[in-house]
Amino acid sequence: MFSYAITTGRSSSADEGVLVLRGDLNESVKEEFVVWDRPITSSITANFYVEKGSPLFGFGEGILDDYNFYIRFFYESGKRYTPALFTGSYDAQGRPEYEFDINNRYSKIGDNWFWVDLNFEKYFNFYGLRFSVFMEINNLLDTKNSAIINPVTGKAYEFGDNVPSSWNDPKYPDLQAPINTYPFNPARYLTRRNMKVGVSLRF
Repeated sequence: MFSYAITTGRSSSADEGVLVLRGDLNESVKEEFVVWDRPITSSITANFYVEKGSPLFGFGEGILDDYNFYIRFFYESGKRYTPALFTGSYDAQGRPEYEFDINNRYSKIGDNWFWVDLNFEKYFNFYGLRFSVFMEINNLLDTKNSAIINPVTGKAYEFGDNVPSSWNDPKYPDLQAPINTYPFNPARYLTRRNMKVGVSLRF
């Protein structure tokens, strides 16, 4: 499966109208990219079943047969974000200052998403009941897919990265209120690799 689409509009949310009234955002007279625009989405799946009594290589009947193997590759363009640009200035702590480019809202695309899911299921009969032993692995390659974008780098924050001036940079921590949290939110990445193993019974 492959799809390509561009989504534009005058506004990405009702909140933007409030920001325009406050002067925090320039009102656009033309359509721009919206925050949920993800140009490319693609996936490839393969499902392989070996029938009972017909092992793949002609031997191991009862062991190397009657199982199902499923694998899925998924790719999607990263999340849209408004870039933060270096102003050329440094604050009193020596921290480089980055401000949002409000004239180019959601003009950049962050780190692309990619992961591989795998499922293996082996079936067997026992006392007239149909059992299966299964193993399911999500994000097999343990890919770091950015969910919360650092507008300076276009990917999830890692210690040492520069951040917008409105963020609390651990390298130059806030010393006066209001003090924001550091950008170490564990949700800044999608789910990392995880595995499920179990036994199921079919009546």
